[in-house]
Amino acid sequence: LFRPNIRLLLRSPEKRWWLQSPRKRVNVPLEVYSLRDTRKKSFVAKDISETGALISTDEDFSDENSLVEGDMLDLRISLGQLRNMTCQARVVRKAGEVKEGDSCYGVEFVNMDGIKTRNMKKFFKHLDV
Repeated sequence: LFRPNIRLLLRSPEKRWWLQSPRKRVNVPLEVYSLRDTRKKSFVAKDISETGALISTDEDFSDENSLVEGDMLDLRISLGQLRNMTCQARVVRKAGEVKEGDSCYGVEFVNMDGIKTRNMKKFFKHLDV
């Protein structure tokens, strides 16, 4: 019915580049609370989009406390001076290490209401300046 390259796109959402939000390289501090392990962890967003982020930490995780795909997180993101945003995110992948000893994870923002979405768009506009 479809050519092989079209079938590949239908089976592989990660190859649909036109549906992906533009990403910005940043160095934004985050506080992360896993719903599985309620202790606060310090992370840094290495890149961010309106729909997710690549987050990194140098905190040492034991296997039982490391994040896994599907974990739900509460994030507190610093969007500039005197402005923080809290939101929920889901771990979608473990991305390896940015530098030795760091743990990196790809997260997708979930349950974003209109106000949080607008704040994120304003933050992005500020990054372009």
